[in-house]
This record gives sequence, structure tokens and C-alpha cells, in this order.
Amino acid sequence: VDESRRVAPGDEMATAFQSNVPGLQVDAIRAARLLPPESVGRWITAGLNSDDEGVRYAAVETGLALRIEQAWKTASLMATQHTPAAGRYLKLLALFGTPEEQEAIYAALRVPELQASAIWALGHIGNVRAADACVSGMQHEATARACGEAYCWITGADLERDTLSVKETPEDAPAFEDDGRGVAEAPPR
Repeated sequence: VDESRRVAPGDEMATAFQSNVPGLQVDAIRAARLLPPESVGRWITAGLNSDDEGVRYAAVETGLALRIEQAWKTASLMATQHTPAAGRYLKLLALFGTPEEQEAIYAALRVPELQASAIWALGHIGNVRAADACVSGMQHEATARACGEAYCWITGADLERDTLSVKETPEDAPAFEDDGRGVAEAPPR
């Protein structure tokens, strides 16, 4: 039987957070957005210091919603780590960061594991520099499509309507007889 369902109403959030079950902690932290910051400040602080990435990110989101300064510091720090976990924090810097803080997004463009997240973030920065970075990224096959989409978010361009897209044509496959391998011969008997 799920123990969190046996507690008195009002205590279930504390029980969920204290359970040390990451999924329950995330739910409790997200629900804490509806409470006064002074009621949940210790949960947010504990969540920001959690080893579990999901719990930490939920604490950052809730902390930002409640205007807890440490949540922004954690988001900024995590975005500069250049680990795969940094990707989700880049969007927060794009949406809420200063130009100085957003430098982490431009730096992340050089980290292969973070490129997709950084390009998404560029689309939400929405300034001339971000658009220029998208144009530069369109020169590389691996990032061209994502950079084109981000460029459209920034400028309002429509790649099809404005004839800015490159027509993709699949390579013709050689006929079976012409592929150079031929039909394998049956082994001698």
C-alpha cells in the first residue's frame, strides 16, 4: 500500500518530499509552487542540492516561480557545466537571463551534446546575435534544420513561403544489377 496515501491531508507534501523517492519529491516540489515561499524554502534548498537531476530541476523551476534567488544561481551554474544535464537549463537562461548570462548558450553551441538545446535557446533569445548564430549554423548539415527553425522563431520567416529552404532530394539507389555486387553464386556441391 502506498504510504503517502495514509497521511492526514496537508502532510502529504512533506511526506512525499521526505520519502527520498525522486518521483515523489519532484511532485511535492512542483506542488509547492502553490504555497508561500517561507513554507517550502527548506524543500527548495534541499532540492537545489539534490544529487537527483529531476529533483534539482524541479526545485529550480519552483524556486524561480517563487522568486527564490538561489534557484536562479543554481540554474545559471548548471547551464555552464557543459554536461548533458546543462541543456534543460539553457532554455531558462534564454527566457530569463541577461545578455551576460546568455553567453553560456553561445558557449554551449560548441559542445556537441548541447547543440540542440543551445539552438532551441537561441530561438528564444530572439535578438540579432542569436539570428546571426542561426545563419552560421545553417551552413553545417548537422545543425542546419534546427538552426533554420530557430531562425524562423526569431524573424517570423517561413522557410517554404520565403523560398529559403533547400530542396532535399534523396539519392537514387542503383539498380540491383548495377550495384556492383551481383548475385551470390551458390556454393559448389
